[in-house]
Amino acid sequence: MWNFRFVAKAPPFVSHYFLRHIATSTPPKPSLKAWLFLFIGFLSAGILLVENWSWHTAGLLALGVWGFCRAYFFAFYVIGGWVDPQFMFSGLGHFILWWWRRRGGA
Repeated sequence: MWNFRFVAKAPPFVSHYFLRHIATSTPPKPSLKAWLFLFIGFLSAGILLVENWSWHTAGLLALGVWGFCRAYFFAFYVIGGWVDPQFMFSGLGHFILWWWRRRGGA
């Protein structure tokens, strides 16, 4: 039912690690994680706005969230598409470790 192994070609911003993780996990696990992330985000934004309400704060919060989301997306797009398309990175920390070892740091 939830088998994503037969996707013809994933978009360039979808990491192969993510597809492999989804294909091997049970269906409730990814959706539960997504709901928990949304809950954390809405709860923290709600608390911030209740404690310090102003249109200025709401706008800056929205711009900050949007900017960090775009930066994270761009980082994975660049890493997955241009740095090493053959290597599967599981996150930014994994990429930094790979980069450090590659340049002879460890």
